[in-house]
Amino acid sequence: MKLRALMCLLLLLCARPLLAAGQSLEVSIGDTDIPVERYRGDQPAAALLWIPGETPYGDARARLSEGLAKVGFDVWYADLFGARFLPPGVSSLNRLEPELVSRLIAHVAAASGKPVLLFSNDHGAGLTLRAAADYRAHAKTPGDLLGALLISPNLLVRTPAAGQDPEYQPIIDQPNVPLYIIMPRLSVGHLRAEAMQARLAAAGTAAYTQSVDSARDRFFFRADASEAENAASTKLPAMLARAAALLPTTPAIQGASTDAPKPATAASAHKPVLSQQLIPYQGSIASPGFTLPDLDGNTQRLADQRGKVVLVNFWASWCPPCVHEIPSMQRLQQKLAGRPFRILAINMAEAPETVRAFMQRMQADFTVLLDRDNRTTLAWKVQAFPTSFLVDKNGKIRYGVFGAVDWEDAQVVATLESLMNERE
Repeated sequence: MKLRALMCLLLLLCARPLLAAGQSLEVSIGDTDIPVERYRGDQPAAALLWIPGETPYGDARARLSEGLAKVGFDVWYADLFGARFLPPGVSSLNRLEPELVSRLIAHVAAASGKPVLLFSNDHGAGLTLRAAADYRAHAKTPGDLLGALLISPNLLVRTPAAGQDPEYQPIIDQPNVPLYIIMPRLSVGHLRAEAMQARLAAAGTAAYTQSVDSARDRFFFRADASEAENAASTKLPAMLARAAALLPTTPAIQGASTDAPKPATAASAHKPVLSQQLIPYQGSIASPGFTLPDLDGNTQRLADQRGKVVLVNFWASWCPPCVHEIPSMQRLQQKLAGRPFRILAINMAEAPETVRAFMQRMQADFTVLLDRDNRTTLAWKVQAFPTSFLVDKNGKIRYGVFGAVDWEDAQVVATLESLMNERE
């Protein structure tokens, strides 16, 4: 019976049914009315419940919903923010109850007569996994939930301070439904994907990961999408259809925890570190160092900079905050010319010609190093871009910060002056 159902799912997802226009509904769950947009093609194979992330999708939502209906999904987009009269955002996602979404899953399964797949992105992944755990624990027919499709899932409690290990939401350590994770390569999250997949597996959650080349987070609804990102968006429905066909065949991981799910916990609402402040370093990198090539092919070693204060900056040309702080870094270098100070800006795995052309456009000439395999970025536990460290004249990390910094700020310059005036 399971094999027959799987074959039907595969055949229907490969079909090209006629599109149905979006239908506006209102689903009542207890005393909550949830606005829903439903898109379905002819004979959909599975219902896809779209749980929103923190950022509005604009016109991209309808386009993707229509594309998903075309490849064999009965798409239900749930406006959970509207149901609770909340503005889109991470804090609003944390206020949404997993039990509400769990009951919505049951409604979609009953109303559609189809097995359900969950779909979300970014910070919506936490709510999705908490709802899936609740449904698994309490539903009369938990097998109606096949798994979840996640794009750029962010399961961190908060963005870690520079050099610190990530702290994940507790839901990552609870056994859950099979997952298919899509990670854009031009994303810091891509660096964490392997470790996150291993963490999920340790808890008993099977997770597949697929990369999308030349794409950033939110590539499928970015207003500034590149040609490569637009092409990836066009291919996304077929990609999700192939993923959906894979999840029903996924067995539970042997030897993983089978304990009942613990109460679901949302991401912390702690105030993030302010990017304009230099934070005294409290990370866990014991012996910082690196040996990397620069744009001219010369080898640069952090150890060779003893006697100088070094600004080690991790960045990428596709990161808007990185771009915003580069002019102030250039002016800082000019301001401190002739002083015991050096900038070493480590680029994340971009082609040398791309980086060289970018620096020329920015009219910046501080030293750029190429971390082609991301080993240095991972070794320094970079969790967000940009991330900067200030290394003193003895080679010790003294300050760290994630986010763009105004490097000409009076307090920032005063900190640099203090470090340069210290004895070795």
